Amino acid sequence: FPVTISSVDKRRIPLGTGVILEFISPRLKKYSGFYIARDTGGFIKGNRIDVFLGENSRRECIEFGRSKVKVYELSKEIKVCQK
Repeated sequence: FPVTISSVDKRRIPLGTGVILEFISPRLKKYSGFYIARDTGGFIKGNRIDVFLGENSRRECIEFGRSKVKVYELSKEIKVCQK
């Protein structure tokens, strides 16, 4: 199941857009993969995104920190069915 990008600037990445994120840092390569833009954030402007790490520990989130990432847009809108 795709991981959620929790915040995007919807002028750059429309909500519902599927993207492939390719993390540059070797320590973050395991986070590379398919994501869906689901929300916006007040501090997320332009070429910034915020990735939701789910149930990961606080320590892992802090270690994740900020990183450069390549973003490949797949579609303008992906519908995800939720029960």
